[in-house]
Parts: sequence; C-alpha cells; structure tokens
Amino acid sequence: MLYLLPLIVFSGLLIGLLIRHFCKEEIKPGKKYIKITELIIILLISILLFYFNFTNTYLTYIAIILGILSSFVLKEKYFYFSLALLTLNFYIASLIFIFGIVSGSKKIVRKIFLFFPPLLLLLTALELSYFTIFAASSLLTLFFIKSQSL
Repeated sequence: MLYLLPLIVFSGLLIGLLIRHFCKEEIKPGKKYIKITELIIILLISILLFYFNFTNTYLTYIAIILGILSSFVLKEKYFYFSLALLTLNFYIASLIFIFGIVSGSKKIVRKIFLFFPPLLLLLTALELSYFTIFAASSLLTLFFIKSQSL
C-alpha cells in the first residue's frame, strides 16, 4: 500500500495544474506568496529529512557534500522530492503533495521523467537513508539559492 504513495503525491501536481488553469487571474497577484510558500515547504521537507535520516557517519557527510554540489547542476526539485519519498514517510509525502498543489506547472512531462526513475531504488536492497540525506542537502541548498532571488 505504501508503494502507491508516490502516485498519490504526484497527483498534487496534477491538481495544482488544474487549479492554475481555472484560476489564471489569481496567479499574477499571488505570485510572491506562491514563491514564499514553496520556499517554506522546501525548508520543512529538508529539515524533516535531516531529522528522520541523519546519522553521524562519514557516508552521511559525503552524501551532504554531494547533495550540495549536485544542486548547482540539477535544479529540478521533483528529482530531489522523489529521493525524499524513499523514506515512505507520511509527513514528507504530504508536504510534497501540498508543494505540487501550490506550484502546479505546465512542465509536467519533464517532472514525470525526473520524478519516477529514482523511485526504482525502492526495489533494491540499498541503504536509502543516504539518498534522502543527499536530497535534503540539495533541497536546502536550493532553498538558499531561491531565497536570494526573492
């Protein structure tokens, strides 16, 4: 049942796309508040990921450094969200769902191709906490980058 969680979470983006389509006149005046809400959700997701998955090992610190470096190359949040969903945590999933509703965008095909392939890691026997720490550090770096442009 938990493996349906990524599909339910991704449906938030579809709902956000529908809301954006029917409420076009509300998007322009609320653009600043949408960006602030997105930043708050990204910050909450990264804090929760660190809280639930941080261990004091050298592999954790390597994952943090790689996450920070990768966020300068790949700025697509839904790739990191899919890595965050590897925890199958309800709180993180609900925040990603809300993020999808808030940020509903037209680049949905690109988000599908970046969102679902990392979830194949659920089928492996790898230690997934390092991937989620990687995602948390990447999202936190993206938070700091995006908050500078606000």
